[in-house]
Amino acid sequence: MTPSPAPDEVRIARMRRWANANGSVKESVAEVHGRDILRFPRTLVAVTSSRLGHDVFLHQRVCQFLCRSMLDCRDLGGAVVVARGSAIEPWTVRAAALFDVPLVTVSVDDSVADVRIDCEELSRDAAVIAIADRVDAIHVRRGGNVETCLRKRLSLSRDASTRVAIMGGRKDAANRLITDGAIGWYLAGRNSSLPQTSTAESTLAGPPPTKSSSPDADWSRTDGQWLIHCTRSRHGPWPGETESQYQDSVLVDHPAATHRGPIDALERIVRSQCLIASAVATTRSEPVVCFSALPLADILQRRCFRPHLGRWDYEPFGVAVRKQVLAAMGGRPVIYGEPESRRKLAPADRFLFQAAGNTYDWRAEREWRINTTVQLGTLSADDVRVFASDSPTARQALTKSPWPVTWLSE
Repeated sequence: MTPSPAPDEVRIARMRRWANANGSVKESVAEVHGRDILRFPRTLVAVTSSRLGHDVFLHQRVCQFLCRSMLDCRDLGGAVVVARGSAIEPWTVRAAALFDVPLVTVSVDDSVADVRIDCEELSRDAAVIAIADRVDAIHVRRGGNVETCLRKRLSLSRDASTRVAIMGGRKDAANRLITDGAIGWYLAGRNSSLPQTSTAESTLAGPPPTKSSSPDADWSRTDGQWLIHCTRSRHGPWPGETESQYQDSVLVDHPAATHRGPIDALERIVRSQCLIASAVATTRSEPVVCFSALPLADILQRRCFRPHLGRWDYEPFGVAVRKQVLAAMGGRPVIYGEPESRRKLAPADRFLFQAAGNTYDWRAEREWRINTTVQLGTLSADDVRVFASDSPTARQALTKSPWPVTWLSE
């Protein structure tokens, strides 16, 4: 009986065929835990995907397949391989740690990784897909680099070593790859189709709610006394939540992982009794909490969807704080101007700067900012109001609000 070739011979041959570089792939590459990657005794299972964006529903679905991949790899006694800097890398690193699966990161440049493959003909995706004994492809978009690399592997290796997750969606490349020889990968008992619209897009797309069922509804139409903070859907970690905490909640399929709409944000604020400063609205280096000095009724009347942001500019959920109270805490009106004028401000005032805008005049929002977390629980109940579009879900979420709730209806 002819002996089976050693793992290093198989991997070197596969990479040479892939690169078609007449042996230019070096047989000696960086070591992993004292072992040459080409002679690594474990089965190498590559995890790869196209870009994942910020949609938490997509993250949840991807993580369902990723967790399954980790369990399969652990049962196999293998090691997971992932490209350094790829979209799936941070999720794979976290999942490997949670499931106690050996992990190997690979790069084709000078990135810090366990392995650097010295071959100019290979991209990072191609390197991982070429070197792996098995490939688990998750969320592959049509026409992208990952699909191209998978097609090449399938043309060179006519075996059952490549499987592709069936995610659903018009841009998914799974069916085309299955036709080329990939193994279709479906998780039984899971809904394979993703929501077609994000939470931000699906929330109250019709006319804005303007009427109120609250006894003190007049506050919402008062100009000059209240500052309005509207909540919105959150893509990724909440303010104050680390990236790892967000990843863990999605990886373990926590029930609240995808509950990141504007009502969920408001419930979180009410429960914690604070507005956490974040750096999303500024240069990402200056955490702030943003408000508008417009009356709530005016804000909701002018509400519109911003396609370039992929969300509504305002949502009918949020918190109002008396202007004089926020001013006493250090809140101040935004300073509008041309981008170059920001440098002329004192460093302590730069968190207040906002470009006036070209296609849209941001001055109309009459924004205020404060560069610290607002501890609502320390304020008088008379100085805080909560408002929300009326629904059974919202009423359940805000049952324990310590402040008066103004219920908005169409």
